[in-house]
Amino acid sequence: MPLLSVQLQQTILSIGYVGLLICTSFYLLSFTRQRGLRIGQKATFFWLVFDALIHFFLEGPFVYYSTGGRTVNTSTGFFATVWKEYSHADARWGVADPNIVAVEILTVVLTGLLAMYAAWLVLHNRPQYHFWICFLCIAELYGDYMTFVPEILAGSPSLDTGNPLHLWFYLVISNGVWVIVPFCLLVHSGCTLISMSDPTPPPLPPKKAL
Repeated sequence: MPLLSVQLQQTILSIGYVGLLICTSFYLLSFTRQRGLRIGQKATFFWLVFDALIHFFLEGPFVYYSTGGRTVNTSTGFFATVWKEYSHADARWGVADPNIVAVEILTVVLTGLLAMYAAWLVLHNRPQYHFWICFLCIAELYGDYMTFVPEILAGSPSLDTGNPLHLWFYLVISNGVWVIVPFCLLVHSGCTLISMSDPTPPPLPPKKAL
């Protein structure tokens, strides 16, 4: 009898792989040391790199396993195992649901490249990264909306809300991060763009009394 069940092995592999991508993002963060970036810019760079890695090296394989007549549930291999684990929480990912695949194709191609480009702009401290971050975050939030809101309106038939791991870690936390962080970045970069376009000069400091 195996020491670990198949599902537990899938869980460990999935979480471990995401942890590897997080460690890779921290390593790439070291390239910001000599760039004179502020802490907020470094945090933004880390997120953009992690975002791009997730889109390319996690969601990219999902698109492969869900096109050309393939599905995650009928495929084998490391990435198929990772996505089979997530499909326990959301069954649509195991059967190549057309709406999910359509959103993921756009996510991998558009937002993956946008995140990578925005990270490059941040690394070189070019202020136009705020514009591209706004574009990126709107795309991320729209993807989140189209992934979950139609499913919720239909009564969530594909979501496993009875298992605490599936509900809170996979569905709420893992997806919630891609709502909270893009929303915060959208607000910050949007406000920065507004202030940059404001022609009103800053008020002069008061004159000192003689």
